[in-house]
Amino acid sequence: MRVVEHTLQQAPAAPRAGDGVLARQRLAPLLMPHWPGRNDYTILDTAFEFGLRFLAAWQIWRDDADRPRRLHYVAFVPRLYSRAALEEAHRGLPECGAFAHLLRERWPCAVPGLHRIVLPDADVRLTLVLGDEMQDLARLDARIDAFLPDDGFFTREATAARACMVLAARSGALANRSAC
Repeated sequence: MRVVEHTLQQAPAAPRAGDGVLARQRLAPLLMPHWPGRNDYTILDTAFEFGLRFLAAWQIWRDDADRPRRLHYVAFVPRLYSRAALEEAHRGLPECGAFAHLLRERWPCAVPGLHRIVLPDADVRLTLVLGDEMQDLARLDARIDAFLPDDGFFTREATAARACMVLAARSGALANRSAC
């Protein structure tokens, strides 16, 4: 499979100032009540795009005294934007400044497969899954604590819903479902 880096002009919609704050406001009530006392907390995101929800989750995690020891964020990335496109998109998010800069510094090449991004907060891990979402979802072996689907995830293919339910059952927890 050939994967190319996409430019910002190919994006559905670039984030705007205030979107980072809005993402934190939407995510905080979904995450914070469920993670106190936990060592690990894993989020699965099917709408990574420019990393807005990841940046919000990372900020929420860092600011919360009752956070889990480690945060693992797994994101399906149907297209990988170039570092320049990411930088251009992040310019519209001054509220995510330092976090967005750290993400861009570690941004991978557009090669299909898993990309583990090591961040300065050693207890925060980001895994980008670049490629066929359905195939990779079926192979994913992880305990998922929160599930952040994109708007059309469950309508694209019934297999997606079944795969998510298998992950949730394997985790021994009901996956949180959000439309932020």
